Amino acid sequence: MGTIKYNWLMKKVDLHIHTISTVKDYPFNFEMDSLVKYVQSQKIDVIAITNHNVFDRKQYEQICSHLPSTLVLPGIEIDIDGGHALFLSDKEPQALYAFEAICKQIAPLVNSQDDTIPFEQIETIFKDFSDYLVIPHYDKEPKLPSDTIVKFGANIFAGEVCSVKKFVTALKNRNSLVPVLFSDFRVETLPYGAVYPNRQTYIDINDVTVNNLKLCLRDKAKVGLAPTDGHDLFQWSSSGLCLSTGLNIILGKRSSGKTYTLNRIDKHFGGKALYIRQFSLLNTKDPNSIEQFEQEDKIKQERIASEYLKPFKEIIEDICQVPTMDSDMYMLEQYMKSLVKYANEQHLNDVYSKTQMFNTPTFQSFELDELKNLIDSTERLITSKTYEKIIEDCLDKNALKILFCRLVEKYRQLYLDNLLIDDVNVALVDIKRNLQMKSSATRIPDIDLYAVLRNNRKRQRFNEVAHNLQKQRIINQRSVSHFTVSTSTRPYFNATDMKQGMQVSLVEVFNSYSNPYAFLQKLKGTAIESTDYYKYFVKVEYKILNSLGAEVSGGERTEFNFLSKVKDAMTHDILIIDEPESSFDNIFLKEEVNTLIKEMSQTMPVIVSTHNSTIGGSIKPDYILYTEKSVVDGYVVYKVYEGRPDSKLLKTPSGDSINNYIITMNSLEAGEAAYNNRKQGYDLLKN
Repeated sequence: MGTIKYNWLMKKVDLHIHTISTVKDYPFNFEMDSLVKYVQSQKIDVIAITNHNVFDRKQYEQICSHLPSTLVLPGIEIDIDGGHALFLSDKEPQALYAFEAICKQIAPLVNSQDDTIPFEQIETIFKDFSDYLVIPHYDKEPKLPSDTIVKFGANIFAGEVCSVKKFVTALKNRNSLVPVLFSDFRVETLPYGAVYPNRQTYIDINDVTVNNLKLCLRDKAKVGLAPTDGHDLFQWSSSGLCLSTGLNIILGKRSSGKTYTLNRIDKHFGGKALYIRQFSLLNTKDPNSIEQFEQEDKIKQERIASEYLKPFKEIIEDICQVPTMDSDMYMLEQYMKSLVKYANEQHLNDVYSKTQMFNTPTFQSFELDELKNLIDSTERLITSKTYEKIIEDCLDKNALKILFCRLVEKYRQLYLDNLLIDDVNVALVDIKRNLQMKSSATRIPDIDLYAVLRNNRKRQRFNEVAHNLQKQRIINQRSVSHFTVSTSTRPYFNATDMKQGMQVSLVEVFNSYSNPYAFLQKLKGTAIESTDYYKYFVKVEYKILNSLGAEVSGGERTEFNFLSKVKDAMTHDILIIDEPESSFDNIFLKEEVNTLIKEMSQTMPVIVSTHNSTIGGSIKPDYILYTEKSVVDGYVVYKVYEGRPDSKLLKTPSGDSINNYIITMNSLEAGEAAYNNRKQGYDLLKN
């Protein structure tokens, strides 16, 4: 047990490769040399050409001729019911001819990014799926819907996932399909510094045919991510280096290549790794220092505040459209004066002022927003796929359709009425103007008294809502280990408190802070954007508290930053940490860091570089890597030895070996002699 074994009977396969840029791809130019280099550098035994909804036989045969030592299977990736699925065929002439004929029927059906083909149409075209290997996007976007997978019946048993983490999750889930991991590589010339994808699957198979693949891919025991122990290890480099799907420790002397190796791993994962670099959490001039942490804090604070204040922001947008009290009072005053004047000037009435239209008010149009919302809601109930079963259990679909039609009919009727009312009002205003010009009597101006009353009530309610908002309260609180992250609101204390970096004086504005509506009118006279008015009504504070409820110190902020970053790793494919001991004391490492790292390694690969015995010795890793640097013919050469913690020897893929016990003692304890001396010293202190 202890040594790394490479099982050369396992076949390394990549059954998802693109060589044609279609409407479903970003634009790229296929390069044959790049494909050959990819296959050779990654030592791939079997590939499949699977372009979106198209199969080019001529190109396929050219690829086969350029890769004589590699089995190249014909395939296609088809858009079905909004998801994707791979279809692979054998390459024998008869099978290839039949497959090409099917693909020619598929190609015309997808002409845009949004086009997809119903399962029933695919079933009609293929007639019999049993001649092909069908692999859906399973835990990978865009996923083939589970209902569609069921329709394929026994023809689907394996599913493509997007990462090592997803692969391991599917392996552990007894109800999941057999997972496979492929590159989904668009074959083109790589940009400078880029590396070929390392997403391939090892399959325990000898003679590769579609039928044999279908037999193997029914058994999770026959797939893996490394030649040996493929459920626990995965291969990440073209040289054959592996990592555990759990917890990995990288050991080595200073400047031996630990960080260099971590950088290589990070590069291979193409931005899908969370990499916590050495010293990045300390308060230094490093760009990833405390300043960045505070900036991230501010972004989180603004996001929480914006979400909480979103309804109030909408209220402000509405109240800004309401005329001011002075404006309404002026209109009301003018109306009353005109009314009194009209009563006092009855003797001036003439043939023009006595007409009914002279003082007829304009007609109010119908409000359609509520009706429009009802139509939209009913339509969502009818068209919902996600909750279709629940809706149909409670509501009759035909009744919903009748309701929808009735609402639309009513909407059309009222919409037409509004058009007619608008035309009538235009004519009415014109007639009243002409009558007024010919008459010496005073005309009563139009006024919407209900609107005046409604506006006043809106202003009152706005003040009530704003006063309630300004009360001190906690709006969000969460725990990160022994820290508490608290977001709270309170009223502003003074103009300086309110300023928020603005280069303007807010003293005059703040004088009206106790009257929210008047305060809003003052804000309108400043250079503040109207979309930001809501921020000036209440102060949002974001605090990180320690276990005693006090705000954290500088060192505690670093600890919190680390714990937060590690928690965020769940959205990534792998977690990489470079020498966390450079930022923390041993107690925190043992009680917090070790526990959290071990917990994370249960769901994703974790790699920790260390020379600290608190981490390296007590965390009980699943896999060990040891780096060594040497100079050969003037060139720096980095070696990486690997193996299980209980391996006597760690080995490189080329077969070089090193004693595990010796390198562990040297890396974590500065050698056996130093370890024994320290142990004796501790024993003396203890006694």
